[in-house]
Amino acid sequence: MPRDATLQPGTVEARFRAEAAQLYDATQAPPAAPGMLVRQGTVLAQSYPGGHWQHTVVSGAWRMQVHASAPYDVGQRVEVQIPAEALFLFPASDTSAPFAATSLTSASHDSLPGLTTQSCTGAH
Repeated sequence: MPRDATLQPGTVEARFRAEAAQLYDATQAPPAAPGMLVRQGTVLAQSYPGGHWQHTVVSGAWRMQVHASAPYDVGQRVEVQIPAEALFLFPASDTSAPFAATSLTSASHDSLPGLTTQSCTGAH
């Protein structure tokens, strides 16, 4: 958990900017630094909007948007690493869906442009 976070124990939403995450082939990912949020997943979609490749990665019930300088193939197994200092943590707005990804466009709170939202449970 980032050092400056002041949350009570319980369910939280972890948001991060797509460009803050690192995307690697699952078989070639370097060891994660301490404190990194790491998820293994599969590329669901990719596009090139210009300047970077945008990937939609699914990991269990999580769905994440991650930018990369090179494309990863749809169906490719990948690892997503997000530094703790890039996470924005908020009390979860829906405690009935632990580990469920929440789309910013359908969130019940003000969205922050460019952020991916994930819900997590447990001690932090």
